[in-house]
Amino acid sequence: MTAPSIDDLLQRHRTRIDRVAFAYAKGPADRDEIAQAIAVQLWRALPRLLPDLPESSWVYRIALNVAIAHARSSARRARTLAEADVDDLPTAAAPEPEDDLERLRACLDEFAELDRALVLLWLDGEDHAAIGRVLGLSTTNVGTRLHRLRQRLREAYERRARRHDREPRSGDPTLHGHD
Repeated sequence: MTAPSIDDLLQRHRTRIDRVAFAYAKGPADRDEIAQAIAVQLWRALPRLLPDLPESSWVYRIALNVAIAHARSSARRARTLAEADVDDLPTAAAPEPEDDLERLRACLDEFAELDRALVLLWLDGEDHAAIGRVLGLSTTNVGTRLHRLRQRLREAYERRARRHDREPRSGDPTLHGHD
């Protein structure tokens, strides 16, 4: 079996790569950085394409590993910054998610890395066996974890939606103290 060209591979799996990058990124620049790192790692690993694993599972495995490594690295950088003397820096409130996709991403941010990967694969329509192959879990373990994670995701999403609905809007007269 000959390995596909990197251009063909990236074209076929662009949506998967973008979804993984979106799920683990903190913003647009971060998302682009993760997607680029995934593409580079796929190019490096292309000669070692696993013939016994479906191509999509192989791409997911690499993409998730890169995204998780990036998230860990970002968390270390954030801890280092937090430990620095930053009392003089102005603080800004984090913007509340404005749409369903941003709210979903914010909910996924609350999950551990493996759980986030599991939900991402499920949202992408992968079956339990495929998810298990990508993440190295048994099909039963995938089913059990997904059941619990879907409930946690539903609760987190509803909690964020209620919080967002209670916040005043920019055109709301209650913002200015008018009746």
